[in-house]
Amino acid sequence: MIDSQKCIQISELSFRWPESASALLNIPSLSITQGESIFIQGSSGSGKSTLLNLITGVLLPNKGNITILGSNLNDQNHNDQFRVDHFGIIFQQFNLIPYLNVFENITLPLSFSMRRKTRLEIAHKSLKAEATRLLDSLSLVGDNIQQRNVTELSTGQQQRVAVARALIGSPEIIIADEPTSALDADAKQDFLDLLFQESKHSHSTLIFVSHDQTLSNKFDRILSMSEYK
Repeated sequence: MIDSQKCIQISELSFRWPESASALLNIPSLSITQGESIFIQGSSGSGKSTLLNLITGVLLPNKGNITILGSNLNDQNHNDQFRVDHFGIIFQQFNLIPYLNVFENITLPLSFSMRRKTRLEIAHKSLKAEATRLLDSLSLVGDNIQQRNVTELSTGQQQRVAVARALIGSPEIIIADEPTSALDADAKQDFLDLLFQESKHSHSTLIFVSHDQTLSNKFDRILSMSEYK
């Protein structure tokens, strides 16, 4: 059983890009507990997205260790599978599949993760019902929305589809990289309400990057990238 107090642990981490003479990130120690909500702040180029890529195993540190849910990412031979099983990621650029409809985009992670699909089955939730619930919570309803191609949607609607895709199957860790940038005030509030509701319900860890400082007081802890230079 995973120690609930050890969701993410980073020790003696250093990362620099190959063409750079100095390190972009130096993190002597960082621990994030299961169920904690973290707001990461920093200027452009400070390493916010790089830190997210290190936590999700997209990048590997030049030195140091990252342990996620008890597994050392340096030892993971199948980081792609680990990522889809344990992370729900809301990308800056959405990364929706243009030839799939809304329903197919939302449920796509479950095609690759039996772990997340099984959670729905244990909860006696169908894919259709869960996709509908998430979309309803994001005020994305009507006009047979689930069958529409994502290219027919507005930018704000596409972002909400990306949010539903990240949340489906209750991943242990939710990564949100500038997730409110394309949302108006009402949609932003719906999104935040759902994000915190789902995180609390699933006891998921939430790591949230944004330039919008007005959101920071909603989180358990604020991390400033200036601490890790």
